[in-house]
Amino acid sequence: MTNVGVSKRRTDRPHQRTIFYGWWMVVIGALAQGVGGGQAYITGLVIISLRTKLHGSAEDFLLATIGAQMAGYGLMAPFYAYLVKRHSLRSILAVMFGLAAAGYFAMSQVTTIWQLALVYGLLFSLAYYGYVAGQTIVAQWFEQKRGLAMGIAACGNVIPGFLVLPILTFITYRYGLPAACVGYAVVLLLLIPITLKSVVDWPEQKGTYPDGVPPVPGRAGTRPLDDVADWTFRRMLHSKKFFIVAAIVTILQATIIQVVTNLMPILHQSGMRLQEAALLVSILSVTALAGKLGMGWLSDRLSTQTIVLLPVIFLATGCLLLVGDAERLRYIGASVCAGLGGGMINVAFGVVIGRAFSRSSFASIAAGTVPIFVILMAAMMWGIGRSVDVTTDYDFAMVGLAVLLAIPAALAFKIRASASAP
Repeated sequence: MTNVGVSKRRTDRPHQRTIFYGWWMVVIGALAQGVGGGQAYITGLVIISLRTKLHGSAEDFLLATIGAQMAGYGLMAPFYAYLVKRHSLRSILAVMFGLAAAGYFAMSQVTTIWQLALVYGLLFSLAYYGYVAGQTIVAQWFEQKRGLAMGIAACGNVIPGFLVLPILTFITYRYGLPAACVGYAVVLLLLIPITLKSVVDWPEQKGTYPDGVPPVPGRAGTRPLDDVADWTFRRMLHSKKFFIVAAIVTILQATIIQVVTNLMPILHQSGMRLQEAALLVSILSVTALAGKLGMGWLSDRLSTQTIVLLPVIFLATGCLLLVGDAERLRYIGASVCAGLGGGMINVAFGVVIGRAFSRSSFASIAAGTVPIFVILMAAMMWGIGRSVDVTTDYDFAMVGLAVLLAIPAALAFKIRASASAP
């Protein structure tokens, strides 16, 4: 009787005018990416607010914030890969939100650079896995509409930029950074019960299918739930396809994070007031929203090469517009270009991995790219921090980021040839 009931529900469901539950997972994925990946927007405010108080160089602060965060993020990659295979994403996401809240509570009490490094290295580094978990929950619920779903979910990554950052900047200006951190921490705690009540890992657990549509035999791109390729770290080390995909997504991600993290300091150094700089970061966030939605809508129609090249072009243009003593209009152009490119990158991450590997392998592959991403981020942060301390400006660093983007542009043409290779 039970099997008949399940079969009847599956048969009747497509005829009911109900919203596919996977779109609620897109909302949860958006919140997770906003809390995890959106941290970069707020880090610029943290650096500016604490630089005078803690008396550190640009290199010191970059290493104590993003550097420490990425170090912890990389070290925890094998542990995350282990957890995601044995525990539900519902529990993992709830813990991520709790760690982010704890990080902001701790931030309100920071009085030294080493304490700042501990907050980022121990708490924000783990909370950053919300970005990966948010991408994973969407990838597990969608196949044919994955690009669109990824684009909508990626919009959550800009919430800290256009909504949270202006509010925290206002509170910091009026009451100080500790008050802003405590207020944001309280908001994050409210996400925990919502997550525990609503998140479901797989559509099959709700008696439905990816995209809410029964699979069509022979349809390209449809992979069953039990298609579990055991992508261990050992197997990844022997896979050319994995390294090509990892190089593309990590360089793109690391570059936009560096631009977002350093944008407020760049603008502040040019003579802008803190509120004006925050406004331009908000412009970047809004245009990133357009980039995510546009790429999400188009990605299901575009080749993988085009999906990689579009963000490369926009982001490289944004980096070059930040070079030299620019007028306000040029800074606005840089924010718009970087925002569009960065928004596209968030979608490209999920789409490129999703096309190269199966739905059930997404979490393992995403976790496998983390060590490469962390090494790249560490090199970038050291290089940018050292460059700024030596040259006293960000020009050389921005040119270097633009040049680095040539690598994913070139590798994009290798994906098709390697798509079926081990």
